[in-house]
Amino acid sequence: RALSDVPPGEYARVERVSDADPEVLRRAARLGLRPGVRVRVLSSNSDDGTLTVTIATDEVMRPEQFLERAFSRDIFVVAT
Repeated sequence: RALSDVPPGEYARVERVSDADPEVLRRAARLGLRPGVRVRVLSSNSDDGTLTVTIATDEVMRPEQFLERAFSRDIFVVAT
């Protein structure tokens, strides 16, 4: 399922990032969103779909990130 479908409070593991748009791949790489990385959805804005997430990379939780709905639809995850 897409990261945009993960409800607040849940954790997920990134399975893949869509390669349809090179900018999505670049941004995902900058954020550390790569296969195997664990993500926790903290909140979802019901007005515009923006997610607030934390990303665990190399045993470190990164500061909160804000992901637009269009971007988070291109990150595919599984529940953990």
